[in-house]
Amino acid sequence: MLRAYVRGVGDNFGWRFLAVLASAYVGVKGLVNILTISNFLPYFRDVLDIRGAQYQALFTVARLPSSLKALIGMLSDTVPIGGYHKRYYIVLAGLMGGLACVLLAVLPLQDFGGGALAASLVFLVSLEAATGTCGSGRGGWEQGRPQTRCSLVRAGG
Repeated sequence: MLRAYVRGVGDNFGWRFLAVLASAYVGVKGLVNILTISNFLPYFRDVLDIRGAQYQALFTVARLPSSLKALIGMLSDTVPIGGYHKRYYIVLAGLMGGLACVLLAVLPLQDFGGGALAASLVFLVSLEAATGTCGSGRGGWEQGRPQTRCSLVRAGG
């Protein structure tokens, strides 16, 4: 069933769309989220010595962008930057998320008040993942092909 679905989406939208879809959901959302979530607790507990309720509050703030994907999508659809609805939002979020990753790797956060700054940087990384995988449209891939509109959400093509 999955093979038929992938083949149907590939036939309707082409291999480039499948590559974008795979990179967004496997690469950006999957890899970034797994690495962020799996390292958050050990980093905060062992490096920053943050535990309990404070950890839960910081984790909630850091993961907030995942809950705000609809808002991010609505914002990018209604307030385009440079005439493009999503392009510059993704670029801006990617730059901020990349910078946040570098800062997480090189700054001795335990010397900078630790938790709040680290949670803010993880927030930016989560924002990058959420911005790259949100939105109400599919970027115009279906234009000129009205028969394909539901093939992305219907398993089996």
